[in-house]
Amino acid sequence: MSRLGTMAATIAVICGATLPLACQQTQAQGRDAGREAVRTGDYQRALAILSTLARSPTATDADRFALVRAYRETGRYAEAVETASQFAALDPIWHVTLGELAAIRGDLDEAERHLRTGLATEGSLAIRSGAHLGQLLLERGRREEAKRLLVNVIRGNPGRDGESEDLAAVAAALEALGTAWGEPDRFREALRMYDRAIAADSSNLEAQVALGTMFLAKYNRPDARTTFEAVLRVNPRHPRALLGLALVALAEGRAEGDDLLGQALETNPNLVEARVALATTHLEREDYAAAEREVSKALLTNPASLPALTVLAASHLFGGAPAAYDTVARRVLDFNPVYAEFFAQMSVLSARNRFYQQAVDLARRGVALDSISATALAALGLNELRVGAMREGRSHLERAFALDPFNVWTKNTLDLLDTFDQYGRLESDTLRVIAAPDEVDLLGPYLMELGEAGYRSLAARYEYRPTRPIQLEVYRHHPDFSVRTVGLAGLGALGVSFGNVLAMDSPSARQRGEFNWGSTFWHELAHTFTLGVTDHRVPRWFSEGLSVVEERRARVGWGAQLRLGFLMAYHEGKLLPVSRLNDGFVRPSYPEQVGFSYYQASLVCEMIEMTRGSDAINRMLDAYRRGLPGPEVFREALAVEPEAFDKEFDRWFVERFGSVLEAVAGADGGAFHRELQRGLLSEKAGDTEAAVVAFERAKELFPEYAEQDNPYWHLARIHREMGRLKEAARELARLTALAESDYAANLEEAEVLEELGDLAGAAEALERAVYIDPRDPALHERLAVRYGDQGRWREAARERQAVLALNPVDRAEAHFQLARAWFHAGDRAAARRAVLRALDIAPAFERAQELLLQIRGISPQGGLD
Repeated sequence: MSRLGTMAATIAVICGATLPLACQQTQAQGRDAGREAVRTGDYQRALAILSTLARSPTATDADRFALVRAYRETGRYAEAVETASQFAALDPIWHVTLGELAAIRGDLDEAERHLRTGLATEGSLAIRSGAHLGQLLLERGRREEAKRLLVNVIRGNPGRDGESEDLAAVAAALEALGTAWGEPDRFREALRMYDRAIAADSSNLEAQVALGTMFLAKYNRPDARTTFEAVLRVNPRHPRALLGLALVALAEGRAEGDDLLGQALETNPNLVEARVALATTHLEREDYAAAEREVSKALLTNPASLPALTVLAASHLFGGAPAAYDTVARRVLDFNPVYAEFFAQMSVLSARNRFYQQAVDLARRGVALDSISATALAALGLNELRVGAMREGRSHLERAFALDPFNVWTKNTLDLLDTFDQYGRLESDTLRVIAAPDEVDLLGPYLMELGEAGYRSLAARYEYRPTRPIQLEVYRHHPDFSVRTVGLAGLGALGVSFGNVLAMDSPSARQRGEFNWGSTFWHELAHTFTLGVTDHRVPRWFSEGLSVVEERRARVGWGAQLRLGFLMAYHEGKLLPVSRLNDGFVRPSYPEQVGFSYYQASLVCEMIEMTRGSDAINRMLDAYRRGLPGPEVFREALAVEPEAFDKEFDRWFVERFGSVLEAVAGADGGAFHRELQRGLLSEKAGDTEAAVVAFERAKELFPEYAEQDNPYWHLARIHREMGRLKEAARELARLTALAESDYAANLEEAEVLEELGDLAGAAEALERAVYIDPRDPALHERLAVRYGDQGRWREAARERQAVLALNPVDRAEAHFQLARAWFHAGDRAAARRAVLRALDIAPAFERAQELLLQIRGISPQGGLD
């Protein structure tokens, strides 16, 4: 047995001797070691020492509190209660501890009894009891009684000379008042009080954890993280500091959040808040059964935990069990009839699972219970905006912000809404485009064309039509897009679909070549139909996979393609089985996993169509609409068990990509990498013949490779330099069919095709370039000429409009060219409007004058046209 492990036994032996001084010294050393072990998180050692010392006749209150704290922080609540009960006869201060422990275990009546006993005294005991009792009564819905208690606690503020625990109790009372009654100044006072509590005793880790928790509740993640990390430097196993840091990480979408929750639960397996947080991550993964199992563990510890009951209710509602949801909801409201937070959090969770209208309805119930609940008002406002109720959403956000000005999401959203009056709009029966005025002029015609075509195609495929026009918001600044989509998990970086409301970055928000805005719009539009036809019950992975497939159907080259990193992830065992593919979207474990999950999901959808027919997709969507869990959907629609499907997909994947997987295998990148490097080196050395051979071999080994150093680009360049234009065009056509965002390749292809006389092909390449970056007037000029050459004058007019939207130097000429295009397209009214604008700018513009005569049916020589 180690010396530390036998500390308590050693003390007992020495104290049994006739050396009282030695006994006292040894006991003092033991007490110091035990308390230090609790402080630093060595709980096993602490319990080994203090379980004997704290019960000795010479034990101090500090020894006893340390022992109970060790039991509490390791989740041994029954032992903590038993021990604290033994000490209660020595000092009434133990009623505070017993009240806290009873509340942790869900025995609210017992908690109230102990805290009222403490409240009947004076001084520190009354302050601490009043703060805890006030918070307990708030949880039970007894608001007015709670308010009186909390105000009295604040009035009993012990001042600068007060004990740390008393100051922290006052801070907690201030925070509770600020939250319940929408009094933001209370939080500033609470911050000052927490600071004073920590200054009075820097070893008061509980005060530091409480401060970090308040920072997190008030959306100040950096200070929350700093505070929790400071606690963990002292006690690396502090369960609630680990929990706090985990919540920060989860809020920021960082993978270590799950690991931190695991560490917190390793120290305290009965930490209810950690179980609730873990269950919430299962909800976001759409694993509702796992969420129910996890939160049930929390309820075994505390059957009265309102946050745990909220997550349980969500698991039932999202999992298609409305009767079970109603039962839990009644249970919550029996505990607290005015608990608006239940509906507010249900609203937040619904939005994270893409049930946006449901989120509105739930938040509205929360506001009906408590009209000054900032969380319910904010949830209502944000989700009203997501379903397109802009006026109502703004009104509720303004009310929320007045109550809680610390909520940066609310503030930033209101700031964004302030700019909406400056936005332009373009509308049809099925689509409304909202963007900055110049971007409406530039992008609007393309988006309306794509939207109408997409609507027809997708409505026919999925047999669903939205009940109202689809609204597309286009943001020229990515931070504005981020504000619009705040608080949602698993989003792509470019666009989002709320169902009938879509939002996306404009080309101006990104560098050229970062994305294809046309395919992004089509992707989000597809979500409108897969979400709508399933009442928003389609799993994230399936909806995302179908959207990528729809991109590929829409245009050649659109949609995510096979990348080398994806194949390497397969070799390294990093790709998830289909049954866990949602995790790749909402809880990625490495930076590239989200992108890889999009591509993998699209492959799964392709495999289903190839092996079971396109009807299988609609059968799955219908099964999800009816609320069937994922495993049941696979059994009913595909006649396969999920585990068997995982294996089937793996076999299909290897069969499809087996040769490519082999070509990239190996520490040096495999045969493909060697051939590609050989080609690059040969080209650099001027040996074009050897370069061509190597690049051709690289293409054979990995035909889908279209990343920056792809062989197609190099071969096209070599062929063009050698005058082999048809070969160059062939390579560029293959490249642009694989790389949706390669602007340079499309321009190069257009030039080569023009040289070959293929003007229609050149126009197609130029149009593909427009969907990558439409901000170059020269591109639209070229495309307008190409369309004119083919007699496609309506398309030519669209390009002339784009030139005008880009504010050319010679606006008179630009209006004239637009008028000419409309005239040849047969739209004389539009031609007349455009030519008159040209003449407003340049009244002596002869060609414009002649065109106006032609539009009026008069030849320039005076006869009829």
